[in-house]
Amino acid sequence: MRLMGDQYRIKPGRGRIYQSNSPPSAWVSNEIMYDFGFVLGTLLTEAPVNYRLAVMYIEFENVADPEDDVVVPTVNRNNGIGYYNSLLSDPNRDYLRVPITAFGSESSSEDYEQPNRWTFLARTTGVEGVHGKPFANVNNSKVFGAAVVAAVDRDDPSQDIVIARFYVPGAEQQLKLATSQISADYQLTFV
Repeated sequence: MRLMGDQYRIKPGRGRIYQSNSPPSAWVSNEIMYDFGFVLGTLLTEAPVNYRLAVMYIEFENVADPEDDVVVPTVNRNNGIGYYNSLLSDPNRDYLRVPITAFGSESSSEDYEQPNRWTFLARTTGVEGVHGKPFANVNNSKVFGAAVVAAVDRDDPSQDIVIARFYVPGAEQQLKLATSQISADYQLTFV
């Protein structure tokens, strides 16, 4: 994506998933949705609070065996909220809609005097997904991906705008444990 000419670019974000008692997964790339430009443009020109990145969708599947890897979907850039709405009919997959609870900024290199990289953090909460599927250790709930979302109306998820989605490979997917929550980080760098 280009901003005001070739000298301004947005480097694709990346994400990772982890539990408080284990090391984070490796950073994985994501696919920026076409709606990202709309949200960025709105932030740059009007800056309303309701278009800020405020929510993450943390996607999970209730697997038959805790050792099973989740097969991650292929991401299509024009399938943001529609993909998550389609999980209603999936017998095993769902997602948690959780607030972004913290963020940090830093410079990606000494070339930048001001921060140009932001990291957003969210953690799982609750015992069921948006579509009512259980999220618990007894159901072998396994987190395998997340999305960053602009919550236009925090009380109306139908107005959410998905900015980016990412998925981690099988070895780095996180099984819900009875004693901890699962975290997801999303990092975005403007270069």
